[in-house]
Amino acid sequence: EHDTDAERYVLQGHIAGVVAAIDAGREGEISFDVAKTTRTLRARSVDDEPVAAGTEVVIERIEGNLAYVEPWLQVERRL
Repeated sequence: EHDTDAERYVLQGHIAGVVAAIDAGREGEISFDVAKTTRTLRARSVDDEPVAAGTEVVIERIEGNLAYVEPWLQVERRL
């Protein structure tokens, strides 16, 4: 659907874990492994809803050092 070569979509669909809660309309933090390295990024939910620490999320896109994520359970329901 998106230009997958665009840098912001390279990790689209990648699974991450919320390590600092994402409050409604605010940033939190996610952690994920890529290329044998653990990365941590600031994160917001795609719908500005809160996401609790410990929740498994899917990366929708990354803009700069900010990831936009959606809980895996919501994605799984659509599949």
